[in-house]
Amino acid sequence: MNYEKIRIPLEIALGQELNELIQGDIVEQVIKEAQIEKIENNWKYILEGHSFKLGPQMAPDLYSLCRNVQEELQFDEPIDFYITNSAELNAFSLARSHDDTNHIINLNSALVEKFDNDELRFVIGHEIGHLISGNARIAMLVQFVYPPELNMPLMLRHKLNLWHKVSELTADRFGYLVCKNAEKTLSSFFKLSSGLSSKRVMFNPVQYSQENEKTLAYFKDNARTDILSHPINPIRVKAIELFAKSQTYAEKGLLGGDDEILDSEMDELIGILIKTGNSNIDYHRKIFIATAGIILAQVDNVINEDEYKEIIMALSEFSMFPKEFMFDIAQKDVVRFCNQAITEILEINPSEKYALIDFIIRIALSDHDIFKGELDLIYHFGENLRMSKKEVAQIIATSIQKHYVPNIFKPLENTSER
Repeated sequence: MNYEKIRIPLEIALGQELNELIQGDIVEQVIKEAQIEKIENNWKYILEGHSFKLGPQMAPDLYSLCRNVQEELQFDEPIDFYITNSAELNAFSLARSHDDTNHIINLNSALVEKFDNDELRFVIGHEIGHLISGNARIAMLVQFVYPPELNMPLMLRHKLNLWHKVSELTADRFGYLVCKNAEKTLSSFFKLSSGLSSKRVMFNPVQYSQENEKTLAYFKDNARTDILSHPINPIRVKAIELFAKSQTYAEKGLLGGDDEILDSEMDELIGILIKTGNSNIDYHRKIFIATAGIILAQVDNVINEDEYKEIIMALSEFSMFPKEFMFDIAQKDVVRFCNQAITEILEINPSEKYALIDFIIRIALSDHDIFKGELDLIYHFGENLRMSKKEVAQIIATSIQKHYVPNIFKPLENTSER
């Protein structure tokens, strides 16, 4: 089985980028070399002490089912399977941090009770998929570098959030490879979202799929999904339906050819996950930040590192890929796009002019220098924002008092050594 051909290309690319950003290979070596307490030990202590470890004696059927799924996916690294007493329909996988330990997969008891064997095969295959793809390892390393109590940079947090969602879609593919049953896969999603068993409702897979299309259309047009930790079920259901009829699934990744149709369909679907704003004004804010930032930063004919960082950080509020968005905008008629954005923003929310001028001033002050050309341009922006010169000057003065840090290391010009 060619695992790489089963995985979603964006999931692979984002995982590699995250690993490079946190220098995961080096961090992993340091953890091992430093003999730090094995990360999975805390979980193992909890599970060994409070949960039930599956084995061939007391749970031969469940144990056999788990091992069979592992064999079908051709994953030969050791895994310990546990069941924990919990009413939540959930499961998780934990990658081993050392070669002399085992991976861990935990199934909550409610899930084991409400899911039949085919549905459990999907869930177990999904969790093993996280181990196969290496995503469980990356998640562990990110958590090591950025413990929950530390603030992660917004741009990295957006990228990590998207990667989490796309990695779930990849893991779903591995679950489907061993479930092989579209109806059971849909019923798994139904039970996960509703918490109900098939004893309480008449589950109709065709009706469920049709309702899913309606919900998906709503999210395409109206809602944002970046605030959620997992991809919404309508996306997961649609992604599996696309995978089930694809060339990739038919070949199980054995032939290794590109599946352009599936990739194109998935790009459109994943586009819903990339939305970071849910209003028309957010789009114009994003345009303004990129264009106004470029215009002001280039007054001295160069965008320095501090100005670039300030623009990118502001764009991170509205874009999953702020660097790429800024680069794309820079190729367009920046002035025209900026003026259009100002017009649209003021028409929707006139009072936002103060936030816009404040952003411009922040860019001007970010490089620790104030140029006359920058001041002139700020006044010009103020005019476009329907503000008087005195009003703009008062805002600049307040910003200088609050935020300006002069560059005290700047070399003095035209001076002689005393």
